[in-house]
Amino acid sequence: MANNLLPYKIDSRWLLRIYAIGLVLTAVVVADQVFFEKALLPYMGLTSLFLPLYLLFFEMPHIIASFLGFADREYIQRYKFSLSVVLPLLLLGVGFLMYLNFMAAVLLYLCATMYHVIKQQTGIALILGARKNTGHQVWSFLALWITTILYVILILPELLSFSVANVVNYVVLGSVAVFLLVGTWIVHRTPKMVAKKYIALTTLMVLMSYVFILFGYIFLAFFLIRFVHDVTAFYFYIVHEMNRNSQSIKNVLYRHLPLLPISLIILVPGLAIVIGLTTRSVLVDQQVLFGVIIILGFAHYYLESIMWKRSTPHREHIAVT
Repeated sequence: MANNLLPYKIDSRWLLRIYAIGLVLTAVVVADQVFFEKALLPYMGLTSLFLPLYLLFFEMPHIIASFLGFADREYIQRYKFSLSVVLPLLLLGVGFLMYLNFMAAVLLYLCATMYHVIKQQTGIALILGARKNTGHQVWSFLALWITTILYVILILPELLSFSVANVVNYVVLGSVAVFLLVGTWIVHRTPKMVAKKYIALTTLMVLMSYVFILFGYIFLAFFLIRFVHDVTAFYFYIVHEMNRNSQSIKNVLYRHLPLLPISLIILVPGLAIVIGLTTRSVLVDQQVLFGVIIILGFAHYYLESIMWKRSTPHREHIAVT
């Protein structure tokens, strides 16, 4: 099916509107600072990332949602080598690393997570019309470097001594300044308006996360990036599933359900949330649970790196207006 003939399309305006969460969170921070005497600040630490309501909708559900589209006989055949050879070897390697040094596996997972998150946003900028040149590569690298080093330092502060952490803080500050300059330059050089806006909003997202951290709102810094990433990903998954199953139900998970393609808007995130909640409920041991999350995460990162490439079955069922 030609992409321009697909019944459902990604609306680039909604890709931009997802970033409105940044305004909402900024308003929360300003209100807390000005009107509520920082009443929310004590609840904005890393521990809030483990709140049941947050975990119900974010992180694991979006990983699960990415797997749903592979319950398709044609897709299994098309991705046969990746699913039967490369993916098992990758997960065996990750499992062996967890056995040898669990914290090393955690560190690798944190870095891979930020690589995956940032590359999604910078990759979508290319789909919307950004130029794939050195400027875009530098912009992508700086966004990746800033978010990764902050992510690692905040979650694993014991990795750096106090003196080294101070030096890194200044390096990150300088990186943020350069990142803003590069982002501004790319916006100026990008011809398509929707790409200009997307690059500007992605640049602001990284800046706002950094500012939230400076003010102590660490949870909001993570939540901002996670919200943009997960909601954008769900949008792509849902539109893909609607197009793939529009003429006939090809996915075995949906085949015996009385649904129309439009109802996949509810079914895709619904299934992902239920499966994610069930997984967390069954695995009560925290280290085992985190080990499973790492395994699922690496499987997700690998599959995402191949499924959205040009000429893949997934890309054939996605079009952006």
